[in-house]
Amino acid sequence: ERRREVVYRKEAGGGLDGVPVTRALLFASLGLSLVLGQDKVQLPARGFELLCWSTGSEIIVGTLLLYWLKEVERVKGSRKTATMILLASVVQSLARAALSALWPDVFKGGFCDGPLTAVFALIAAFWLTVPSIASLEVFGGLQVTNNVFVYVAALHLIVGRGWKSFSLGAVGWLFGLAYQTNFLSLGRVELPSFLSQACGKVFEGADYDKVKVRYGRFVQIRREPGRGEGGGQNQQGTGLFGGARPAEPHPQALQMLESMGFDTGVASEALRQTNNNLNEAASMLLGQG
Repeated sequence: ERRREVVYRKEAGGGLDGVPVTRALLFASLGLSLVLGQDKVQLPARGFELLCWSTGSEIIVGTLLLYWLKEVERVKGSRKTATMILLASVVQSLARAALSALWPDVFKGGFCDGPLTAVFALIAAFWLTVPSIASLEVFGGLQVTNNVFVYVAALHLIVGRGWKSFSLGAVGWLFGLAYQTNFLSLGRVELPSFLSQACGKVFEGADYDKVKVRYGRFVQIRREPGRGEGGGQNQQGTGLFGGARPAEPHPQALQMLESMGFDTGVASEALRQTNNNLNEAASMLLGQG
């Protein structure tokens, strides 16, 4: 696998940094929903119903969901995410036509507008790939995971318009499961990479395909002129901030920090300074320690 170039920077990235495809869908759906509103059905060019939410509640919940679901793109990559979103939109159009033909009385009033199928395909991917990383205590002792907010918002969105929303949400969920589990080799389908690259160039510029690492005081000092690979140690063998020279970096801990985008010299020095404590080393590198 190609190793991407690392870009170090002092400032923290935004919440949608590194997820250009999700950002494009979020901005497109939010912007078109606010600008077009209910007039979208009167436009000569159809297809806006796949992006425009119908009500204010759907705009708020749908936008929040897309923001939370950005983690899917960070795990699966921009190309896979773009493929899933585009295929889900096609599936949504086909489902609307099929359901209207099969049950005309039930769906005579139409369907819930917006990228509902794409959102629930992302929710299925989120459920399968993004682990819970925290536990919250609510209602006097009930333990819930941090991901519960995604599922509560999804429940609100799928039941909000009855069958009009539930049908398309269920189709999206099933499609997302099929794509993520490679059912009938569906997961092998991928769009040309230039589509996700175009989103990256628009939203993140020339560095869109580089690993962006926010560094703190440690990395800033470590990268000062005159410090080589051993720049964190002085002639007496003490650490960068004083104290006895710590142990050599543990190979597995070093590999973990390298996978986060830090170069070998910087990661090795951080592990030496923290006696191979991976959490403390990562905090030091990120400027949080």
